[in-house]
Amino acid sequence: MSLAPYIFPSVSGALLLGAAITFVRQYLRYASWTSTRGTVVGYRVRQTKREGTRRTLYHPQILFESNGRRWIHESPIGTGDRRFEEGARVAILFDPADPESASLNSIREKYFLPMFFGAMGFVFALVSAWLWTHG
Repeated sequence: MSLAPYIFPSVSGALLLGAAITFVRQYLRYASWTSTRGTVVGYRVRQTKREGTRRTLYHPQILFESNGRRWIHESPIGTGDRRFEEGARVAILFDPADPESASLNSIREKYFLPMFFGAMGFVFALVSAWLWTHG
């Protein structure tokens, strides 16, 4: 007897629960942050190599001001193209008590982790359903 029909639903449930918990924690975290406009001042360019294929990722760097000081936030989410022109004004959120903690005010950056967990949980749920109906 295979354990797969029992393991996949458990993993799916854990991932979906993790997605929900992570989403709520992120939502509550950002609810207390301050919104402002920042300026894209450049990009950190990172090269990756995966399965013999090179890929270039661009991480926008955003300058913003808080408490009379200037801060630069570098997005942890890189994309294959420069999604903003340098000098573009973008919405940014930051923790007023710790402006080094900042985020672009975009769903992709704020909720990347819960979206990832949710997508993986959904895939495991589909495999689980298939195993139960075909196993």
